[in-house]
Amino acid sequence: MPQRAKLYNIYMIDPYPELTKDHNALDKVIDKAYGYMGKGDDASRVEFLLKLI
Repeated sequence: MPQRAKLYNIYMIDPYPELTKDHNALDKVIDKAYGYMGKGDDASRVEFLLKLI
């Protein structure tokens, strides 16, 4: 399994809690900066951001 998959595998106990915490904080900053107010999932966020370009 690639390392990236290990970091974000939702079926595992989080082996990198600080990375997850930082990732969630970054999501909040990006949401605020771009006015995203949709669902908190990555797919919806990426769809929103891609529509901006």
